[in-house]
Formats: sequence, C-alpha cells, structure tokens
Amino acid sequence: PCGKVEVELQALPDAHLSFSAMDAMTMTNGKQGNMKTWMLLSSEVRGYIHHVGYYFEADDGAHRRNADLLMMTQGWRRYDWRLMTERYVFRKSEPIEDKMYVYGRLKEYRKRNPVCHVQVQVFLYNKDGQNLKGEATTDSLGNYAFEMPFVDGEWVMQIYTRKTMKKGNEKRKTYYVGIDRQFSPKPRYITPTESQILHPLKPNAFAHDPLKPLSEGEEEFVPITLKNNVLKEVTVKAKRRYFTNNNYKYKNEAWGKRWATLYYDINRELDNIRDRGEKEPTVFEFLAKKNMMFNNPECIDLPQPANVDGHGEWFGKMAYGHRSIQWIVDNGEKGCRGAFTNDSQARGDLFFPTWLDEIKCIYIVPHDQQDGGVKIYIYRHHVFTTESQKGLRRTYFQGFNTPSTFKMEDYNVIPPMADFRRTIYWNPDIKTDKEGKAKVEFFNNSTCEEMYISTEGMTNDGRILVNE
Repeated sequence: PCGKVEVELQALPDAHLSFSAMDAMTMTNGKQGNMKTWMLLSSEVRGYIHHVGYYFEADDGAHRRNADLLMMTQGWRRYDWRLMTERYVFRKSEPIEDKMYVYGRLKEYRKRNPVCHVQVQVFLYNKDGQNLKGEATTDSLGNYAFEMPFVDGEWVMQIYTRKTMKKGNEKRKTYYVGIDRQFSPKPRYITPTESQILHPLKPNAFAHDPLKPLSEGEEEFVPITLKNNVLKEVTVKAKRRYFTNNNYKYKNEAWGKRWATLYYDINRELDNIRDRGEKEPTVFEFLAKKNMMFNNPECIDLPQPANVDGHGEWFGKMAYGHRSIQWIVDNGEKGCRGAFTNDSQARGDLFFPTWLDEIKCIYIVPHDQQDGGVKIYIYRHHVFTTESQKGLRRTYFQGFNTPSTFKMEDYNVIPPMADFRRTIYWNPDIKTDKEGKAKVEFFNNSTCEEMYISTEGMTNDGRILVNE
C-alpha cells in the first residue's frame, strides 16, 4: 500500500508512448478497444462494433472472413460510389493543418451591402490578459482568413465588419459572419447494445478463488453490493432552506435542470448557426427544427403575449407530442400553457424572449405528472452584451488544450494515507531513448493489489505500438 512502483518499458527507439495503470478491482465494466483498433478499423466503420478486438486476435481465414462481413455491412457503405467512380470530384475545403487559422465567409444582411472588399478586424483576449488582433479584406465572394499563432485554451473573439463607402469613409455594416469550424459529426441515438454493461474480458484476479484457502491475514473479497456498510455519524449544524409555494421562482436554473430530460445550450447553438452564416431564428423556429416532437403543432386557442412580434401563430399553436406547452421564463410562472398576464408589464419581466440571442439555455420536461402538459424552462441573459452592436459578432476561439499533469501524492515526503485512486498513474507522453528504453515510477494507492497496465503509442513512421 502506497508503495513505489517501477516499470521498465522496451519499445522502438525515439517512440512516444501513453502509459496508464489502473486498479484492477475497480475495472468492473470491462475494457474494449485501443489505439490500434481505432486507427485501423473502428474510426473508418459506421456504427457500433460489439467486440472490436476480435478482428485483431489472429490473421487466419475465419477472422478475415468475419472482417469482410463487417466491411460489407458497416464499412464499405460508408463511401459514396459516385465519388469513387469520379462522377463527383472531391474538393478540399479546409487548409492543411500546419498552423491555426480563422477563416470563413460573410453573407449579406442587406442587399445594398455587398460582401466584397469588406474590412474585417478580429480582436482576441483571454483571462490571463493576453490579446491578439488582425485585419483582413474579403475577396469578391466574401471569404476572409487570418493566420493565428499557437495558443492554448479558450479566447474571447470579436469580429468587426466595416465597409468603405463611395465618399471614402468607413462605416460599420452588419453581415452574417460565418466561421468554418463546424466539423463535428451529427449526433445520433445510442442503441441498447452500446449502452449495455460490458463485463471484463478476463476474470479479475483480485477476487479470491473459492477453491483456494485464504492465507493468514487475508480477508475474503465481498462485493460492496453484498455487504452492509456503516456510515459515520454526523452532527447537523445547519439546515438548507426549504422553499414552498411559489418561492422556487427565485432559484437559479438548477430548478429546470433538476426536472428536465432535454437541455439545449442556446449560446453554443446560436454560435453554430452564425458559423454557417444563417439568419438567426426565433426560439419557436429553432425548437421546431431541432426536435421533431415540435413539428406537429396542434391548434390550441390561447391568448398571446403582446411582445411576440408577429410570431403569435407559433406561440398559440405549438405543441409537443400532441400535448400543450407551459412556457416558464426564469422560473417565474406568468400564467398557464403560455398565457401571460399583464400585471407585471411595468417591471419589464413579462416580455417573452422571442430571439435566441436573448436566451441562455432551455430545459424541457416532456411530461408533467400533475396536468399532463409539457413544461419548457427558458433562462435569459441577465446582462446586455455587445452582440447588439452594429457590425460586431462576439464569439470564442478554441486553441490547443492545456497539457494536463497527473496529480499524485509523493509518499517519500508524506506518510501513507487512505488513497482510493482508481487510476494509479497516467502519463500521455513517455519518450523512449535511442535504445528504445524508458522507465516509469509512481506510487500505489492504499488498496490496490493488482494493476491493469496499458501502453499505447506510435513511431515516427506511423507504426502502432500497443501492449496491455
């Protein structure tokens, strides 16, 4: 317990390896796949592979035949035959990733403001006080590009658009500023097969063999689910305030999060829409496009708020799965099923947030046990941002992730203590010397008796190294 562990590695010279050591007792959900299976198979196959390691167990006729069957059902159909027969030509839209770039395209907000020869300025700053700036001019199609230095973390990015008028003076003009950075795959539903519990591929050696007698001082292993656990007694010194009646309206968005099963981060969703250079939709149009349960509106004759601004047909007729909707803004109920009263109009909190830039997030409770309706919790921004300024788009720029360092106690300095780390040690970048050797040193936790060690890496010429 808490002892020092030394592991010597032997691989190819000048190779970069990722090393991990886990407490084998805590690996109750199995482990499948590694760098080799991902690079050579699962990254190029559509769908879920039940046991991806099977196809790398042996190079015989049975495994090759099963690999062919896998490719026929999930692999080769991933490719477009029209592209393979050269009916369509593949055009690379992204530059080679030798540096960081900010590039995109402007779209017209008004026809009288063309997208050609627009001055684009970008300002970036982070929480450490660092700042960057740059200028560019769009081409005839409205394309722009900035070359970035290597930066870490998330930066606030402001993009200004100016147009030179006939008289020679520059004025801020509003455009739809698109940014080419939406490369993530489309979200999909998880199948029951993928969500089932994975059992360990090998028996856990930590569990005691019932046919083998216990040694002196050794305790019989009993799963935590089959034994009683006595918790320490505690003394309550303070009680949490309990809200009754309508006092919950003064809580934050944790109330909507507690009951909801659907969540939409409107800040991110709006950024994605603007990155594509699309017009900002209303909250009703966004929900109807995002969730097919909203695409079958029923005619529900309800009074409408006065500030819906011509979108009352959405507000009055929109339903969720043939159920009526109760709109709740900032935890304050202003009526039932979307009907708002006028008693608080003077305070300004009655107005329904129609546009996405007014909204921070949305939580949806699909079925309410009391009245059978659907509750939609909408939370607004509490401060006015610079989004509304003319010719300005405020967003973010994601640099490289900051390198993480595994935190581990040094038991050469401090005495051993109760330590229940599941991951005993992790190092994502271990480099072998000219002879292909490397040495890893770390400290055990206080309960581990068997470790599961995994080492993966790649050589400079692309050969994959895996050992478990």
